[in-house]
Amino acid sequence: MELFKNANLETVNKIVDKVCEKYLVSKHDVFGKSRSRDIVRTRSILYNLLHEEYNVSISSIGRVFGQDHTTVLHSLNNKQNKSRYWGSEYPIWEEYSKLKEELLPITTSS
Repeated sequence: MELFKNANLETVNKIVDKVCEKYLVSKHDVFGKSRSRDIVRTRSILYNLLHEEYNVSISSIGRVFGQDHTTVLHSLNNKQNKSRYWGSEYPIWEEYSKLKEELLPITTSS
């Protein structure tokens, strides 16, 4: 079943599983309403990966995660503006690049 233009539901699940595993966060929490720093940071990474690498629309990401599209947009803007945990003083940029490399074999084998 095609869920998005460049990613199906199976691919999205693999991405979510990998990111949750890396950041030691449960999938239940990522799809829940928790606003703890670790969960929000993990969601932000997922939103950015799905939007930038798979051209998933902001509203589609919001539907999948049970969030309003403006919440997703705010998260994407944090990265673009290098604010909060996306600031240059944090290691998230290197982590994000490594994650993209690690996910490539997972998503191309779908």
